[in-house]
Amino acid sequence: GLWISSATPDSAQKQLAKAKPGTWQLFESKGMEAERLWRDLLEDGGAWSDYRDMKMEGTVHPKHPDFKNNDTTEGLYVDSRTTPEWALTKLRELDEAEPE
Repeated sequence: GLWISSATPDSAQKQLAKAKPGTWQLFESKGMEAERLWRDLLEDGGAWSDYRDMKMEGTVHPKHPDFKNNDTTEGLYVDSRTTPEWALTKLRELDEAEPE
């Protein structure tokens, strides 16, 4: 993270104070991005397409994302190292609750 203290030059503090909301989102880590995207998928599933069955059937490329946001085209992979454990647990619960 960014630490600002009395040792931070005044010029840097002034520039940081001018930053617009959302500026620091550009510096989101891969883990933070994954958390945000998985949260969005699980809270607003209608905004995402689920390609898992199509991947298993071979109708989309095996490297295609498991889930893709319909507006932003951001993708999520279930087996990614950045996929949070809580998201996998919630996804399993939803899959088990879904009728065949």
